Amino acid sequence: MAVEGEQVSATRPEPEGRDRWLDLLRAGSLGVVVLWHWVFTMIRWHADGPHATNPIGTTRGLWLATWFLQVMPVFFAVGGAVHARALVKEPSWRSFVGRRLAALLPGALVLVGIAVAVHRALCIVGEPPQWLARALILLLSPLWFLGVYSLLIVLAPFAWQLHKRFDYLVPVVLGGLAMTVDVARFSWDMPWVEWLNWVFVWALIHQVGFHWEKLTVAPRRFAWTLTWIGGFALLGLTNMNFYPRSAVGVPGERFSNLGPPTIVIVALACFQFGVVTLIRERALAVTASGWLGRASRWITVNAQSLYLGHAFAYAAVYVAVTELVGRPRAETSWQWWLERPFWFFAPALVFALGFRLTRFYRSTWGRSGDAAPALDA
Repeated sequence: MAVEGEQVSATRPEPEGRDRWLDLLRAGSLGVVVLWHWVFTMIRWHADGPHATNPIGTTRGLWLATWFLQVMPVFFAVGGAVHARALVKEPSWRSFVGRRLAALLPGALVLVGIAVAVHRALCIVGEPPQWLARALILLLSPLWFLGVYSLLIVLAPFAWQLHKRFDYLVPVVLGGLAMTVDVARFSWDMPWVEWLNWVFVWALIHQVGFHWEKLTVAPRRFAWTLTWIGGFALLGLTNMNFYPRSAVGVPGERFSNLGPPTIVIVALACFQFGVVTLIRERALAVTASGWLGRASRWITVNAQSLYLGHAFAYAAVYVAVTELVGRPRAETSWQWWLERPFWFFAPALVFALGFRLTRFYRSTWGRSGDAAPALDA
């Protein structure tokens, strides 16, 4: 990585084969996800326990922000680009898949194991609170990404072979399949097919990552073309009184564009790929040094710790606030908006403390004090 003050070319790869643009996109995407979960999560309590919601449904025009803040398409495409570079050198399915799953899944499985153990222990000693199961599920809900991403890792060597044989035809066919699933789901009364789009949509976006180097060197007008195609597709799809306007789930909507994903997410991906390509040179220049560059490099190195731990940091702050002053507001108001900075800084401080303690534990009891591995580095 570049040291502070070093002049870094916007197009030169990082040492040891790393691509600073891919690292920056991954770090930025993860940062946006954490920011969204900390700042815009609202917890409402029902008979079965806590439910997460957000202010989009009650704040006029806020749905438009999700077209920029729902960054999972960028994250999956970056994964595809990283996998493509690895598959050129590591064609063995066992080696490619084994190494990545071994690095990706243990931390998540530990968290799931702890949650199950807590619930079982409370069942043994007595009747657990009615809300506990729902709270644990909510706490682990960000792990959905790892499930889908792990499936894409398993399929990546096969997808790479399809890419080499059929090239651009693969994402086109996957897009057609995703559209067919939506038609079957909404027009042919076959709701069970919706789960296929967990594969078709994210596999399409992951496959686009195989073409990422071509995208970055394409003429600037091509990036503008992607932006306008995706933007007009989003505008049309989300204003025909059928697909929701938001790219994330909103309470009260008939369904969510994200879970399972609809063709709207494909349009969103096209729009975002155009936007990030347009800002590439400027973003690389701004983050070449200074605190933005240091933050990007820190997130890149510690991505797994941040992704797995950020929900627990939020939960710790939520419990503390509830015990000290009462449950946080779950309705938008001017007071709620004024509290948003607190819901960034407080979970960030809790996470930083926990991160320091785990590093101290590893260094004191014989393990390396280095940070956790990057998320699918």
